[in-house]
Amino acid sequence: MLYVYKIFRLIIIAIIITYFIGCIWFMFCTIYNDTEPNSFIKKNKLDKEDQTHKLIISCYYALTTLSTVGYGDYYPISNNERIIAVVIMLGGVAFFSYIMGNFIEIISNYEKKMGVVDKSGDLHNW
Repeated sequence: MLYVYKIFRLIIIAIIITYFIGCIWFMFCTIYNDTEPNSFIKKNKLDKEDQTHKLIISCYYALTTLSTVGYGDYYPISNNERIIAVVIMLGGVAFFSYIMGNFIEIISNYEKKMGVVDKSGDLHNW
């Protein structure tokens, strides 16, 4: 049960980080929306949408940028937005490295505790 809690905790941390990065991204884009002729908000017509839709789009963008996948449907338009996106991507690499390191540690500790037999020697002999 402890291992399930630890994995659940990592998932919650990922959701919280994604939410806050999405909110920070939207706040940044809102600040620079008036000064930039082209911006993330204007390009994606988010100025005419309700707050829930804006939040969903911003969190989706934050998750795809944090994971450095960036599907291309939402992307930074201005140079200021691109700079922030690079910072988010670099932070995302560190963040997902932390998540994966903890996840591998949880699985390794589980295998040690449950006595999962290492069969790599049998494979090597074969």
